Amino acid sequence: MKHLLTLLLITGQALLVVAQTDHGIVFVQDRSWAQVLQQAKTENKYILVDCFATWCVPCKKMDAETFVDSALARQTSKRFIAVRVQMDRRNNDPKAVRDWYAQAHSFEQEYRIREIPTFLFFTPGGVMVYRDAGFKDIAGFRRLLADAQNPAKQYPILLDRYRLHRLPYRQVPDLFVLLMRSHKDQLADSVAHDYIENYLMKKKPDSLYTKANLDAIITGVRSIHTMDKAFGLFFLHGGKVDSINGRPGISRQVTDYLISREMILPEEATAENQASVPDWDGMQVRIKARFGSLYADRIIADAQVDWYKKKKDWPLAIRYFVRKTEIQGVDTTSLMGEFYTNNMIWSVILFHCDDPVILNKALAWEKLIIHAWPTDWPAIDTYACLLYKLGRKQEALSWEKKAVDGSPRDTGLAATYEKMRNGSLTWDTTDVK
Repeated sequence: MKHLLTLLLITGQALLVVAQTDHGIVFVQDRSWAQVLQQAKTENKYILVDCFATWCVPCKKMDAETFVDSALARQTSKRFIAVRVQMDRRNNDPKAVRDWYAQAHSFEQEYRIREIPTFLFFTPGGVMVYRDAGFKDIAGFRRLLADAQNPAKQYPILLDRYRLHRLPYRQVPDLFVLLMRSHKDQLADSVAHDYIENYLMKKKPDSLYTKANLDAIITGVRSIHTMDKAFGLFFLHGGKVDSINGRPGISRQVTDYLISREMILPEEATAENQASVPDWDGMQVRIKARFGSLYADRIIADAQVDWYKKKKDWPLAIRYFVRKTEIQGVDTTSLMGEFYTNNMIWSVILFHCDDPVILNKALAWEKLIIHAWPTDWPAIDTYACLLYKLGRKQEALSWEKKAVDGSPRDTGLAATYEKMRNGSLTWDTTDVK
């Protein structure tokens, strides 16, 4: 027999308690957060909090594809009191929604909600022990529910064991990953640094250089300093690390990040506070003295591009990006490298440059990316838009059609194609931040 339930505020911010129906999980407004905490304690159930937003596409996809599963509804209601909180606000939110604004804000601040959807899990005693974020299909959500109830996945339990020196070192990476996921950044860095420097770096080279160990170090990279032994793995043995890890260029990314964090970011912060320009020459001298000219030239070039882009000083951002690319070339060996170049060409050169010489240079760089990544439809879209801006409309239409055919679900590509056909502008500088 089906339960006749009124579905209230599917996209509202009100707290929603899971009920089981023949149609899967439904959310009905029922009680306050304090009442849910009391109910969880009384019934000895975990609490699941689904933090969502009305604009969130993955949230809507889960509503349509995941929460409709009746077996998942039974599994959820058996062990959890599931509640839902909308994190955004709309002018037409009803009173029941507005009444939860304060609680939503509390969740956002206390648990640093930065991704939507975010799932928070609390023990029957009201302690937050697990979290995750992003779209989950039915199988993924089942795994999420299982992990949330597993003591080996709950960071407070692991942390207590760690502090009592009872946590095996093989489980420490799980702990600092869970701490990072929970935005316990300082604590995560402390645990990661201890694990990396006091355990991994004391291993012999033949047992240190494994993919699992290198993955752990990369995951905990924020805890590393340029004076640490772990830095030397990437700085001195980058080729070996890249080969074992299977990610070309990862050592360069790690070293550049760590050097920049210590020697670029503080100088930029000072310049920001003083409304001045960073001392690029001085920083280059200091970086060169410690790490060599190759690192100094590359890191300073990256910093200059980022600085002037952030300041929306487009002539200087373009100048430094062009100079950097002409010297360093286009990195087509890694997804990160091609993404960076394509993004810069799109958001800086295409949007803010009318010089045909520079536009043709960008076109050549984009062609290198397409040759290396022939199914990178956003790169093909950028290439087509550059052709279009250079007045080569028929070529642009041909390339944009390839992007549309390759990614038919991307309505933006189809819209761009129609704009080209109609002779309209295919980019809008007001969209660039």
